[in-house]
Amino acid sequence: MAVTTGCTADGSPVPATRTPAPTREPEGPDVALAATVLRDEQAMLDQLVATVRRHPKVRPTVAGARATHRAHVDLLTRAVPRDAPPPSGATTPRPGAVPADAAAALNSLARAEGELGAAVRRGALVADSGPFARLLASMAAAAGQQSVHLSDAARDRR
Repeated sequence: MAVTTGCTADGSPVPATRTPAPTREPEGPDVALAATVLRDEQAMLDQLVATVRRHPKVRPTVAGARATHRAHVDLLTRAVPRDAPPPSGATTPRPGAVPADAAAALNSLARAEGELGAAVRRGALVADSGPFARLLASMAAAAGQQSVHLSDAARDRR
């Protein structure tokens, strides 16, 4: 809710009036960016789920990544208006084929995390909102951490 005040011509204050807050955030470049990051985070989550389906024994190894990306998806879902246009010129990536070898599957996830981190980091650099840029930078750091963790786990399985 916004509060508006002012002065009359004789300098006496005008009583404050309240205007209702908008029912939703205005469209803007950060909404489109948030929709793109949401799509990419959901694709990463889908890839993690597909990997666990193929290799149930890696569930504990990828649990942190799944929780992280689930939280990112939940947060971004609340931030992106339902009627926001889909990201321009792109379709939601589908998880690729999960490698038959568990170590190779973890390496594939590690690469995907690295790519996601780089894409989200680029988004942080172009975000209009400072708080949103910081949020994206944090998400990029999380993807970077998961990439390292999954690479280490893949190496340990060999």
